[in-house]
Amino acid sequence: MAKRIIWAPQAVADRIQILDYWYKRRGTKDYSSKLDEMFKETIQLLSRFPQIGRKLDNREERVFLRIVTRFFI
Repeated sequence: MAKRIIWAPQAVADRIQILDYWYKRRGTKDYSSKLDEMFKETIQLLSRFPQIGRKLDNREERVFLRIVTRFFI
C-alpha cells in the first residue's frame, strides 16, 4: 500500500522556486512541466516503496536521495 508523503514547508518552497526559476529562465513552462513530472514520478516511487533509501546513524527517519537532473529529493 502506498504511503502518504508529507512535504516539509521548506521543500514546498524550494520546489516552487526551482520551477519558477526555470520558467523565467526559459520563458516557457515546457522545461518546468517536465521537471515537475520527474519530481512527481520520484515521489510516487518513494510512496510505493517507503523502505528505499538509507538509515543514517544520526537520524531516526530514513533518508531517500534521488537525483532529478541537478536536484536531490
